[in-house]
Amino acid sequence: PNPPVLVLRAVIDTGATVSSADSTVFRRLGLTPFSRAENQTAGGKMAVNLFRVSLGVPKVFGLAAVAVLADPLVVAEFAHPIPDVEL
Repeated sequence: PNPPVLVLRAVIDTGATVSSADSTVFRRLGLTPFSRAENQTAGGKMAVNLFRVSLGVPKVFGLAAVAVLADPLVVAEFAHPIPDVEL
């Protein structure tokens, strides 16, 4: 079965090599990690959980349909949550 669709507040970091999300997002989707990896942060290396998700943009800004950006996309759990940001 497909997990629920969530509308989230996001920050797009065009210089990032890894996409990340808050752990609450994965819980709301009912997902479990498929792997773990080391993520380099400003504070040093940290072990993070990895999840497979689909990422899309809703029908806004003149789009005729939902734009699927990545399916599947590997997303790491935030090592340190960012206030008011989920993805």
